[in-house]
Amino acid sequence: MTDQATHKIYGIGAHRLASLLRSLPYLVFGFATFTMISRIELNPILSAYLILLEVQTGIALIFFLQKKLSKRAN
Repeated sequence: MTDQATHKIYGIGAHRLASLLRSLPYLVFGFATFTMISRIELNPILSAYLILLEVQTGIALIFFLQKKLSKRAN
């Protein structure tokens, strides 16, 4: 059985699988940020501000890192 047939059986196309893998760093970073901030005893307003600040910075860093790595691969 070919890989393409296997993906069709499980209902996951190669494009969908690539899309899920591309979003994995964002999901891991979001989970890690939320976990770190929730363990610290802070004012709720300060905690929310820190989460927003870290998530915005992290998303930008992951985006530019992926862009740089994709240029190297080509």
